[in-house]
Amino acid sequence: ESWVSNTVALGMLFFVLLLKLIWYFVLDKVEVATVIGLFDVVSNSYVSQDCGGVSLLYGCGGWILMFLGWILFMTICVVLEIVRGCD
Repeated sequence: ESWVSNTVALGMLFFVLLLKLIWYFVLDKVEVATVIGLFDVVSNSYVSQDCGGVSLLYGCGGWILMFLGWILFMTICVVLEIVRGCD
């Protein structure tokens, strides 16, 4: 089987969707705190806005990072298959 065959691609897609469902149901009660202003007090400690932005990127935008990683992976597979076929 090659990386871009239907069986492998559907298996990877199923695996990613399964992980997403598990992540959604297990981490359903996790809350993301937003940072308003330059500094905010969270649990008696100061959090600057740049650290809050990074946590929001991975918290709220995690699905887009996974999607873009999948696109990058598939692009690399396609390029490698094209280069392998050229003599």
